[in-house]
Amino acid sequence: MEQDIEIFMEDCVVMGSKIYFFAKDWNALYVADFVTKETKLVSTMPEEKIYARRLCAGIVYYNKKLILLPMTAEKIWVFDLESNQWKGIERRNLGCGDDSQKEIFRAIIYRKNLFLIGSNYPAIIRMDMLTYELEYLTEPYTFLSSLKTADQCYFRSDFCINENYLLMASCLNNYVLQVDLNSFSYKWHEVGEKGFCYSGIAWDGEYYWLSPRRGTPIVRWKMNGETKYIPLPNEFKNKIYNFLGVQYNNGNLVFPGMQQNKTIIIKTHGHQEINVREGQYLFYRCFEKNNVVLQQTNGLVCLQYTTQDKRYDMYCKIRRQELNEYLKNNLENNESIIDIVRSENMTVSLTLFLSFVIKQRKYESKKYDVGVKIWKDIRN
Repeated sequence: MEQDIEIFMEDCVVMGSKIYFFAKDWNALYVADFVTKETKLVSTMPEEKIYARRLCAGIVYYNKKLILLPMTAEKIWVFDLESNQWKGIERRNLGCGDDSQKEIFRAIIYRKNLFLIGSNYPAIIRMDMLTYELEYLTEPYTFLSSLKTADQCYFRSDFCINENYLLMASCLNNYVLQVDLNSFSYKWHEVGEKGFCYSGIAWDGEYYWLSPRRGTPIVRWKMNGETKYIPLPNEFKNKIYNFLGVQYNNGNLVFPGMQQNKTIIIKTHGHQEINVREGQYLFYRCFEKNNVVLQQTNGLVCLQYTTQDKRYDMYCKIRRQELNEYLKNNLENNESIIDIVRSENMTVSLTLFLSFVIKQRKYESKKYDVGVKIWKDIRN
């Protein structure tokens, strides 16, 4: 009960030396301070279960508000940092049969609109940040639907903007989607060889760079058709390495390791020097003003100011007892967020687990036979 629990995330918003992020494994919005090394609870997403995993991944800041992008959450949620109030915006179901088909990893702000990029959700949503009205672009996903499988998404997290155009690299084939953010129209570009597919695209001011998804070469591309293949270094031969995507920052392209402890760095100036370094990440984001935030698979979070040559490291964590009190209070105060917790684990103590069982007995005995479900889990 005295040990700390590390909090894992999938994205964040940077505000000075602080980051706002949503916990990956339960329903909580946090703020972490890299100077004081403190992580504090900000709020809880309404209407969702308190012990729910991957409610949202991406998070965006706009006009003193945080927009939380739904992964398994039912709605797009906006949190006002001044009033501490939540606003939920419903989106179309679009035939989503399970939670994985709801997933939106990332979004971008362009003028007064937020563009939410469906990863498994089959649409790009344009949301007016003044009225919260939604428009949907679904046709590009129809083009990819015949290639879609349960374990592959349409697009991952890393895309780029050049003037008024958004470019996204397909995870399913060798095409790049170009979306006009003004007209909300689109066109496809075939890039690279048949059989290539990608995990992200970045723009260095002259070229687009595409991150390989199946051990194929890195692709450098211009819209005029100029294409160059950069083979993966020897360390990657005879293995299929997947990268999180590709990020561009301060003259460097970063292809962050996802399934391996190897990350590629390409210096875009001069001879485009290629280096391999250790690094395996849960996410890796380059923001404006040369801010870089990443979380390694061991939980270490880094905030780096490139122009100031500063780096701050910390583990975002809270006391186990603090988390249990938080879960218990929400359990007692809100019947609608009861989850079916069936075992003691790293975040749920035995005492809290028994509280869940008692609560479930009281409020859900008509819908669930809790004892039978626990027995099935133990037996299996």
